[in-house]
Amino acid sequence: ASEWKRTQETLAPLAAQAEITPLVVPAGKMDDLIAHLLALPPGSRAVVASHSNLVHVIVERLSGVKVPVLTDLEYDRLVVVTLLGDGKGEVVVLRYGQQ
Repeated sequence: ASEWKRTQETLAPLAAQAEITPLVVPAGKMDDLIAHLLALPPGSRAVVASHSNLVHVIVERLSGVKVPVLTDLEYDRLVVVTLLGDGKGEVVVLRYGQQ
C-alpha cells in the first residue's frame, strides 16, 4: 500500500484475514516497490493497492506488458501479473462488481 489511507484501507480486510501487516511504500518510491516485489522468492504472491495513475507503470516495470492508464473513475479493475523471469510476465486485467 502507499502512504495514503485509501490504499491501506483497501488492503486492511485481506491483511487482517491473513494476519499480516501490509508494507507501506510511498507512492513516490516506485523503484523501492518494484525492487521489493522482484526480490520475493519464486512462487510468492503479493497484493499491491496503488493509484490509478501508477498501476500501468507498476505492471509494465514488473512484466514488460503495457496496459491502458486507468481513469480516476475506474475502481473495478484488478490486474494480475505473473512474473516469468527476465523482466517478462503475463498480465490479465479483470473487472469485478456489478456490471
